[in-house]
Amino acid sequence: MARLVLLLSAVGALAGELSVCVGRQQQPPFVFNDTAGQLTGLGLDVLKAVSQQLERPTRLQSLPLARCIEELKFGRYDLALNMSSGIARRPGLLASQAYYQLRPELYALRRPNRPALPAEVWPEDLQLLRLCGLRGLSYEDFGVRSRDIDTGTNVYPELVRKLLLGRCDGLLEFRQIVAGLYLIDRETGELATSSNISRHRLRGQPDVGLHLVARSDSAGRALIASIDPVIRRLQAQGRIDTLLSAYLQP
Repeated sequence: MARLVLLLSAVGALAGELSVCVGRQQQPPFVFNDTAGQLTGLGLDVLKAVSQQLERPTRLQSLPLARCIEELKFGRYDLALNMSSGIARRPGLLASQAYYQLRPELYALRRPNRPALPAEVWPEDLQLLRLCGLRGLSYEDFGVRSRDIDTGTNVYPELVRKLLLGRCDGLLEFRQIVAGLYLIDRETGELATSSNISRHRLRGQPDVGLHLVARSDSAGRALIASIDPVIRRLQAQGRIDTLLSAYLQP
């Protein structure tokens, strides 16, 4: 009888509206505000496709990342959107198949009085650098502890200018997000890819997936089991790459 109750609960969880939270920090081209202030991006396109395939409408709420994760664990949301592999592996969470793979990189300020960094650096080499980042984001996916990063900046334009002013040696970000910075601020995108900043691949650090994440319970397992085939189908059809290209066109 107990197993039947659990099964019926899981089936019931697959009916009705899906409540979804997403981290408030913009991550173009995956989740960001367009010129009209509306939330958009590849992550929302994937969520829309999942919603259509499951025939379940979604209600999306933008929250500070830590709060989104905690409220998901407490069952106040069905899903969290645009969660990295590092977050997805946390206890109490269950991740979908990755809908996209991100490349972690170091973006370093070129200094005339210092030797140039090699094209590829090891995560342990980062300990010799003063690194800056954005408040509220997790940097464990880059092989470093978030508490070792200067996260006194709130938005990308401030972060890029902080680096160019020499207030830190480098910043850690995913290649695809740097390529999409012009979507939120064209000047920032141009500065981030200027000759004053060098780009370095992180050796020994794997690519990082983006996932939809549910709570690790019977309802969450049933939900993720229904989402994974949709993501696999989108990838097999080439739709995710097509959707992404629309955001990254010059």
